[in-house]
Amino acid sequence: MHSLWLLAVFGIPVFFMFHWGLDTLRSNVEHTSARLIAALHFAFGLMLLAVYALQVAPPADDHAIALYGMTTLGVLITAFGIHLSLRVLRVMNRMPAGIGIALAYVWTVPGLWTLITGRNLFDADAFTHAGFWITPLYTRPFHLAMWVAVALSVVLVAALAWVRLRTQDPARRGQIDGLLWGNGLLGGANLLLGALLPVHAPNWMPPFPYLVGLLLWICAVRIALRRYAYLPFRLQQYHHLFSLTPAPLLMVDGTGRIVDRNPTAIHLVGSAGESLADLLPADQRDVMSQFRTGFARRRPIRGREIRFRGATGDRWMTAEGDYVTVDGATYCILVLHDLTAERQRQAQLAHMAYHDELTTLPNAAQFYQRLTEALSEGPGHWDTFALAILDLDNFKQINDTWGHQVGDAVLVELAQRLAQQRRGTDVVSRLGGDEFGVLLAQVPDHAAAESAAARLLAAVRSPILVGPGVSVDPTISVGLCLYPSQRHDGDSLIRAADIAMYQAKRAGKNRAYVFQEDWAHDLLVEDARAPQSLESPEPAGTPASLP
Repeated sequence: MHSLWLLAVFGIPVFFMFHWGLDTLRSNVEHTSARLIAALHFAFGLMLLAVYALQVAPPADDHAIALYGMTTLGVLITAFGIHLSLRVLRVMNRMPAGIGIALAYVWTVPGLWTLITGRNLFDADAFTHAGFWITPLYTRPFHLAMWVAVALSVVLVAALAWVRLRTQDPARRGQIDGLLWGNGLLGGANLLLGALLPVHAPNWMPPFPYLVGLLLWICAVRIALRRYAYLPFRLQQYHHLFSLTPAPLLMVDGTGRIVDRNPTAIHLVGSAGESLADLLPADQRDVMSQFRTGFARRRPIRGREIRFRGATGDRWMTAEGDYVTVDGATYCILVLHDLTAERQRQAQLAHMAYHDELTTLPNAAQFYQRLTEALSEGPGHWDTFALAILDLDNFKQINDTWGHQVGDAVLVELAQRLAQQRRGTDVVSRLGGDEFGVLLAQVPDHAAAESAAARLLAAVRSPILVGPGVSVDPTISVGLCLYPSQRHDGDSLIRAADIAMYQAKRAGKNRAYVFQEDWAHDLLVEDARAPQSLESPEPAGTPASLP
């Protein structure tokens, strides 16, 4: 029961010391002040473990435990505390390099002396093994050490109070208050419990009274840390700027790790992701190597377009970046400009420029562009293909009978049926009105063209429901021309397919013809477009499909 009670008395504060230390490191591991506070928590936690070991270990181990687990850690805690106080007071910035560090860590000399010689400078390895607690004997060197600790606390309290009076910023005053109250409580506890009570009222002393002052001091620092983060003051100013700036801001170190992001950036790209790489899609990962190279050379970032994984999906942004040095570390401040809406608007305009508004098929401009690519020697070149011109039969009658709204619905349905027949790289487009153009890939000869045309005729022949119980039976007239066997350039291909389509119209509609060379000499396009041509006898040639 005695061991369990001791384990609870020492285990609970040890748990909190290590938990607080890890929490501090996790939040601000890059900054010296945070590392010092974490080291203070860890050192005090280890010191408590040493005191617990003293309670349960054999008396023969007292000397080693006191030497390595208490005296050495005690002087380290003193050094860490002075180092932290000097940083908050900005004394380190006003001294030559190394002087401030020496001023803080000169207090580790007694600890080094004990490690080297194996002798305890403060005679703190003499203990009383009686009663519930194992307590130290308060020797003269130990009393002297407690008075030195009190004097040190008084000096630090005076310095902190003087700096606080000259400071107007509330965040910095909060930081100073934490150390001010902590050092005040530490000095008061050491004076009362470590210097006065051993002489005047030894029976009233708690065991290891100097632990009380250290615990109060570390708790005061912890409270101040939670309210006023012990980041360097200049970084605090940057943090305020982050919070107030409406533009999305990221603060990134040389490895790409995101140190901070303001609320606007969190709304835009989310709070997840520890580095820039976590926010980039796979095809944007080369951005990281370029960023690291630019960071190493301190090269400003100007108008770099980057696609991020945003909180609501991928977003295009431009990044502007430059560098700042805070607490001796260099960071890149990235200002992001969201281009997503502009990109979407441009994409919509581009789509409208090359697509038919009614049917969403490629329009005449894109059809001619794809035809040019098919004829070129580049990647879009096709060895053989057929160009087909399709015209909806009797479309004027549909409009006159049912109205333009029904006519538009028929065109949309016709476009969908033609699009469903598209194979691979085939191109189906609306050229205007009731006329469509189709590029049929890999059509090497007349028979293949007739087969493709028959498939198009069959695809559009099903009735289209235009009202309750009322349907339209659509048919099309198709003219085809083969490349390269019949024509070799775009204009002549279109002209030849157009002639063949009007021949199909003249032959009675709802059929397809492949262009024949004698039509180009015997029939002008203007004659084919004339109404009387529809009454002409069927020309020579076999239709691909009959009504």
